[in-house]
Amino acid sequence: MGQQITHGRKLTNLTQQSNDNTLPSTKYFPYINMKQQISRLSPHQNGKVFAVLMALSSLVIAVPLMLVASAFGTQESSPSFVFILVLPIIYLFIGYISVAVGCAIYNFFFKYIGGVEFEARGTDA
Repeated sequence: MGQQITHGRKLTNLTQQSNDNTLPSTKYFPYINMKQQISRLSPHQNGKVFAVLMALSSLVIAVPLMLVASAFGTQESSPSFVFILVLPIIYLFIGYISVAVGCAIYNFFFKYIGGVEFEARGTDA
């Protein structure tokens, strides 16, 4: 019978591993913490998601502010309804462009300085 090792709460038989000299996988040692780096960010996908979030958040903030401004301001100084509709579109474009450019800069500099590092842990599936 092979040697057994206890790691965390899981008992694993070492004879189940392949005979190559690689590090044990998280399949056999699911509680090992692994540091990983994000090597690439998709500019288009991240830009789309962030642009929609910015447009929706601008509506949540702008609509109540416009209602308060129109209730307490004079007719000439109150914001127009068109401005309330145009503001989310402006935020959409600015959000998309800024995140897409940011992701492209991240992808370019990853080759030279590395990426965002995080620690992941395998789970008992």
